[in-house]
Amino acid sequence: MTDRNDPHPESSARESLPRRLSDPSRFDVFIEFTCPAGKPPGKVLAFLAAVEHGAPIPEPFALGGLSVTQNPSGVVTASPADVLAHVMLNGGPRGLEYIPHVSAKGMNRAEVKTFLQGLLSHGIGSCFVVTGDHPADGTPVFDLDSLNVLQMIRQMNAEARVKAGPVAPAPALAAGAAVGLAKYEEGSCLQQMIKLEKKIRAGGASFVTPNVIFDTRKVEDLFRFLKERDLRVPVVGYVFLLTEPAARRMRGEKLPGVFVHPDLYEMVRSESFDDQVLRAARQVAMWRDLGAAGVDLGNVEDFDLAARILAQAAEIGPSWREAEETLTFRPDLEDPYYIYTGDGERTLPRDPRVPARRLFLNWIHNLLFEPGSTGYGLVKSFFERSRGLRNGAGLLYEATRLIEFVGKSTLARCHSCGDCHLPENFFVCLLGECTKGLTNVPCGDSTVDGRCGIDTDKVCAGQLVYDAAHRFSGGIDALRALVNAPRDPGLVHTSSLRNFFLDEDHHRRAPIIQVAELLHATLPRVKEAFDIILSLQNGFDEPNPGLDYLGKLIESQAHYRPDYIDANVDDAGEGDTAATAALMRRAVGLICERGGGIPPCVDSSDPEVIRAGLDEYYSRRGPGAPRPLINSANSERKDFVWELGAIGPFDIVYMLNVGAMSGGAGGDVVATPGELERKALVFFREARRHGFEPHQIFFDNAVIPLAVEFTRYGQPGFNHVNIEGIRRIMSNHEMKGVHTILGITNLIRDFPPGRKTGLLRGYLQIAMEAGLSAAIVNVARKFGIKKPADSEIVDIARAFVDQDGSTEAFDRMQHAYERYKTFGLNK
Repeated sequence: MTDRNDPHPESSARESLPRRLSDPSRFDVFIEFTCPAGKPPGKVLAFLAAVEHGAPIPEPFALGGLSVTQNPSGVVTASPADVLAHVMLNGGPRGLEYIPHVSAKGMNRAEVKTFLQGLLSHGIGSCFVVTGDHPADGTPVFDLDSLNVLQMIRQMNAEARVKAGPVAPAPALAAGAAVGLAKYEEGSCLQQMIKLEKKIRAGGASFVTPNVIFDTRKVEDLFRFLKERDLRVPVVGYVFLLTEPAARRMRGEKLPGVFVHPDLYEMVRSESFDDQVLRAARQVAMWRDLGAAGVDLGNVEDFDLAARILAQAAEIGPSWREAEETLTFRPDLEDPYYIYTGDGERTLPRDPRVPARRLFLNWIHNLLFEPGSTGYGLVKSFFERSRGLRNGAGLLYEATRLIEFVGKSTLARCHSCGDCHLPENFFVCLLGECTKGLTNVPCGDSTVDGRCGIDTDKVCAGQLVYDAAHRFSGGIDALRALVNAPRDPGLVHTSSLRNFFLDEDHHRRAPIIQVAELLHATLPRVKEAFDIILSLQNGFDEPNPGLDYLGKLIESQAHYRPDYIDANVDDAGEGDTAATAALMRRAVGLICERGGGIPPCVDSSDPEVIRAGLDEYYSRRGPGAPRPLINSANSERKDFVWELGAIGPFDIVYMLNVGAMSGGAGGDVVATPGELERKALVFFREARRHGFEPHQIFFDNAVIPLAVEFTRYGQPGFNHVNIEGIRRIMSNHEMKGVHTILGITNLIRDFPPGRKTGLLRGYLQIAMEAGLSAAIVNVARKFGIKKPADSEIVDIARAFVDQDGSTEAFDRMQHAYERYKTFGLNK
């Protein structure tokens, strides 16, 4: 039964596409449409009418939905969004999945997100992401490649789930990923597979569909690779009804990424239409027999024709191999590459050649650009000391930019993007070497022998990156882990050297250490998620809304690359140490699984719970993993810290002002900045005796809500003491190198509506001026990364910080508070 208040009842009633594709009892068939621009999609509407009134699709097949392409071959066609509008005006998709193709070839990242959100507003639950063909007319965009778009969708899904909570409905797109199989050169072939793995692991692809392929051994390679790499996603095979006009357009690789052998073309040209239909039916049977979850039928835009192909496929079944020679046409190459030998063993890799200029660039990088190298500190200091280089203006800056451009364009075909990814890409410039200028290569356009499908005078940039990876640190493992963020368009034609050394390119991080704060059981939705999990017998091991929520929460925070992800489960454990320790293990395990390698901040008031979290982290990640953060110790609870070193190394938060919030119970009540400094120094010396380096020690002054400051008439405010204490700790010569940390969100508790987030920005800016080097924050708000906080709101925050106990300071704070309340009135 559907909800009568649901604006998209049909989409709510449909089973999700990933769940359907994971059902081994069914085999879904999708019909692909390419619709002319400027006209109603007549074939789509006729097909849907036939679905409603025609005979059922023959078993064991089930009609799953229809997919709509987006400017295939770069030729203008109807947008999938326009086709959807016509479908919705003519009775909807009749219970079928509507799968629009999505690419960024003609849209920047903002337009892609707008397009995706528009799909969600119509109740669309799936899409198929491709890099897209080079436009036949106009300027290509390719602001994002397919991997970047998949990551965008994954983050949109995660943020929507976090916003909705663990139970309420949340819009989400299940995104499919493409892979090109007609690649017979090692580098271009394996790069397709490596990028596919990234699309699944980093991009969260829900299913995989290959491009056109007429080689059954390549199909078998795909399934073997997925199994070898433990990539458990359903495959939707692609079957294209190859008629003579279509084969004529494809032969000679006229369509990039598609290979039709001359013998296949001649065969198709001499065949009857019945023979061509039979080949398509055999391909359907092949995909089903080899383990696909479904097929996408291309060039089959008629219901009766689709039913005919499927009926023949059902009759053929596993006997398709008896006619395998009609499905396999390999290129006439001396040694066409396959990932696996005929016996199923991995093909031995070749030893690729790498140009000397890339080796030279690597040498220069290791000398001057690698942090810790001989010249890095000197060059960085030079850029930081020069006003012209800092400001990006003047003769020295222009000379630097000119020298950089001449050198890099000569050695790497530099296009002066200002956001250089040369080291990450093994010194292959993807703007200079890739015709599309992709962020993450390859696309699916390369030819069978590894040339660029758009400009065959060039070698596929994906192959160049693969070859270079063999020669540099990390090799293929580093290549598998490489996911390039989109370039910053605001840096085009600026000096990438300046941007690198001043931390203004893609290496840019928040100016402070960030602990992502949202996995905290004091938050109602997080507590609700834990309650759901605990209500089930195997809540952490079986899919459920609570587990999904926590996973999406971690993913949404990891997207912003914090230094740690906080895990506090004390409220979920409800005072039971053993139960809370078990929950902490599972929370840390989720961070290890879904946090993209970011270490946890194991946060608890119970030493045994902290011990359990630390033990779980190292049992999963092993020695050499990034150091986690332990939060926290205080004067009454610190001796356990020294014992934890037997489990593994960690950084430690020491609470200096814990008792202030509870009136003195359970910790230190600190009255003056000098006392904060003194107590910090006592712990610092003890920690140093136990082997901690200064940068591994964090002092937390326990932020007090600003609303509490009105109780401090005639006394210095808590926040005044805290900020001055930070200033003294960070300027203490003996403690040089330590960190101070604040959980700033607590500031706005019980504060009236207005500009609460702005107030946090202003306070954080003041604290950083005093020396604050770390914060526990909602990282999605990008504290410290965006432009400086609004000066008016900074002044309001400063009035609270400056409350030193004098009548004048108290009056200024009250006046600032009244100004702040006007923001709420204006909303």
